[in-house]
Amino acid sequence: MGMLSALGLVAVTACVTDSDPGTKEAEIASALTGTTFNWVDNLAGLRAMAHATTAPVVVVEGYESAGDGGGGIFLWNDTSTLADNDGTIVRPNHVAAASPGRWIRLYTGPVNVRWFGGSAWAPTWLASCRRSPS
Repeated sequence: MGMLSALGLVAVTACVTDSDPGTKEAEIASALTGTTFNWVDNLAGLRAMAHATTAPVVVVEGYESAGDGGGGIFLWNDTSTLADNDGTIVRPNHVAAASPGRWIRLYTGPVNVRWFGGSAWAPTWLASCRRSPS
Protein backbone atom coordinates (compact mmCIF):
# COMPACT_ATOMS: atom_id res chain seq x y z
CA MET A 1 0.00 0.00 0.00
CA GLY A 2 3.00 2.32 0.38
CA MET A 3 3.23 3.08 -3.33
CA LEU A 4 -0.50 3.80 -3.59
CA SER A 5 -0.35 6.09 -0.59
CA ALA A 6 2.58 7.93 -2.17
CA LEU A 7 0.34 8.57 -5.18
CA GLY A 8 -2.35 9.95 -2.89
CA LEU A 9 -4.60 6.92 -3.32
CA VAL A 10 -6.28 5.35 -0.35
CA ALA A 11 -8.49 2.25 -0.39
CA VAL A 12 -8.29 1.91 -4.17
CA THR A 13 -10.61 -0.67 -5.68
CA ALA A 14 -11.28 -1.68 -9.24
CA CYS A 15 -14.50 -1.09 -11.13
CA VAL A 16 -16.06 -4.20 -9.64
CA THR A 17 -17.65 -4.77 -6.27
CA ASP A 18 -15.48 -6.78 -3.93
CA SER A 19 -16.69 -8.21 -0.63
CA ASP A 20 -13.26 -7.46 0.85
CA PRO A 21 -11.93 -4.14 -0.51
CA GLY A 22 -8.68 -4.61 1.44
CA THR A 23 -7.95 -7.74 -0.57
CA LYS A 24 -8.59 -5.94 -3.87
CA GLU A 25 -6.35 -3.06 -2.76
CA ALA A 26 -3.57 -5.52 -1.94
CA GLU A 27 -3.95 -7.15 -5.38
CA ILE A 28 -3.73 -3.78 -7.11
CA ALA A 29 -0.76 -2.66 -5.02
CA SER A 30 1.00 -5.94 -5.80
CA ALA A 31 0.25 -5.57 -9.52
CA LEU A 32 1.60 -2.00 -9.56
CA THR A 33 4.80 -2.63 -7.60
CA GLY A 34 7.76 -1.87 -9.83
CA THR A 35 5.48 -0.68 -12.63
CA THR A 36 6.45 2.09 -15.01
CA PHE A 37 3.71 4.69 -15.37
CA ASN A 38 2.83 6.61 -18.51
CA TRP A 39 1.27 10.08 -18.38
CA VAL A 40 -1.17 11.60 -20.88
CA ASP A 41 -3.01 14.92 -20.92
CA ASN A 42 -6.55 13.63 -21.51
CA LEU A 43 -8.80 10.73 -22.54
CA ALA A 44 -8.11 11.42 -26.22
CA GLY A 45 -4.42 10.85 -25.48
CA LEU A 46 -5.27 7.61 -23.68
CA ARG A 47 -7.30 6.41 -26.69
CA ALA A 48 -4.44 7.24 -29.05
CA MET A 49 -1.85 5.49 -26.91
CA ALA A 50 -0.58 2.13 -28.11
CA HIS A 51 -0.53 -0.26 -25.17
CA ALA A 52 2.97 -1.18 -24.06
CA THR A 53 3.40 -4.27 -21.91
CA THR A 54 6.20 -2.54 -20.01
CA ALA A 55 3.89 0.28 -18.86
CA PRO A 56 0.38 -1.07 -18.20
CA VAL A 57 -0.59 1.89 -16.02
CA VAL A 58 -1.44 5.37 -17.29
CA VAL A 59 -2.07 8.52 -15.30
CA VAL A 60 -4.56 10.73 -17.20
CA GLU A 61 -4.42 14.42 -16.26
CA GLY A 62 -8.04 15.27 -17.23
CA TYR A 63 -10.98 14.42 -19.45
CA GLU A 64 -10.37 17.22 -21.98
CA SER A 65 -7.52 19.10 -20.30
CA ALA A 66 -5.30 18.70 -17.28
CA GLY A 67 -6.98 19.56 -14.01
CA ASP A 68 -10.61 19.51 -15.23
CA GLY A 69 -11.53 16.80 -12.72
CA GLY A 70 -11.80 14.03 -15.29
CA GLY A 71 -8.36 12.54 -14.79
CA GLY A 72 -7.39 9.36 -13.04
CA ILE A 73 -5.36 6.18 -13.13
CA PHE A 74 -6.07 3.50 -15.73
CA LEU A 75 -4.82 -0.06 -15.77
CA TRP A 76 -4.51 -2.05 -19.01
CA ASN A 77 -6.64 -5.20 -19.20
CA ASP A 78 -5.64 -7.25 -22.25
CA THR A 79 -8.61 -9.65 -22.00
CA SER A 80 -11.45 -7.17 -21.47
CA THR A 81 -14.07 -6.67 -24.18
CA LEU A 82 -16.29 -4.41 -22.03
CA ALA A 83 -18.07 -1.63 -23.89
CA ASP A 84 -16.28 1.71 -23.87
CA ASN A 85 -18.27 4.08 -21.66
CA ASP A 86 -16.05 7.15 -22.14
CA GLY A 87 -15.13 7.41 -18.47
CA THR A 88 -14.28 4.22 -16.61
CA ILE A 89 -13.71 1.87 -19.55
CA VAL A 90 -11.73 3.14 -22.53
CA ARG A 91 -11.09 1.24 -25.77
CA PRO A 92 -7.97 2.44 -27.58
CA ASN A 93 -8.36 3.61 -31.18
CA HIS A 94 -6.20 0.76 -32.47
CA VAL A 95 -8.37 -1.96 -30.87
CA ALA A 96 -11.48 -3.07 -32.78
CA ALA A 97 -14.73 -2.97 -30.78
CA ALA A 98 -15.04 -6.77 -30.68
CA SER A 99 -11.36 -7.33 -29.89
CA PRO A 100 -9.99 -7.56 -26.34
CA GLY A 101 -7.97 -4.81 -24.70
CA ARG A 102 -9.29 -1.93 -22.57
CA TRP A 103 -8.02 0.72 -20.19
CA ILE A 104 -9.94 0.34 -16.91
CA ARG A 105 -10.13 3.23 -14.42
CA LEU A 106 -9.06 2.44 -10.86
CA TYR A 107 -11.28 4.18 -8.35
CA THR A 108 -13.06 4.02 -5.03
CA GLY A 109 -16.39 5.53 -4.02
CA PRO A 110 -19.06 6.99 -6.27
CA VAL A 111 -18.60 7.61 -9.97
CA ASN A 112 -17.83 11.25 -10.79
CA VAL A 113 -19.58 12.90 -13.78
CA ARG A 114 -16.36 14.78 -14.55
CA TRP A 115 -14.80 11.42 -15.54
CA PHE A 116 -17.30 11.39 -18.43
CA GLY A 117 -16.67 15.00 -19.48
CA GLY A 118 -19.44 16.51 -17.38
CA SER A 119 -19.41 19.44 -15.01
CA ALA A 120 -20.83 19.64 -11.52
CA TRP A 121 -22.53 22.94 -12.47
CA ALA A 122 -23.67 22.37 -16.04
CA PRO A 123 -25.93 19.76 -17.66
CA THR A 124 -23.32 18.85 -20.28
CA TRP A 125 -22.78 15.57 -18.47
CA LEU A 126 -26.17 14.39 -19.79
CA ALA A 127 -24.67 13.85 -23.24
CA SER A 128 -22.02 11.57 -21.73
CA CYS A 129 -24.62 9.67 -19.72
CA ARG A 130 -26.66 9.08 -22.86
CA ARG A 131 -23.59 7.59 -24.56
CA SER A 132 -23.01 5.18 -21.68
CA PRO A 133 -24.57 1.75 -22.01
CA SER A 134 -27.40 1.05 -19.56
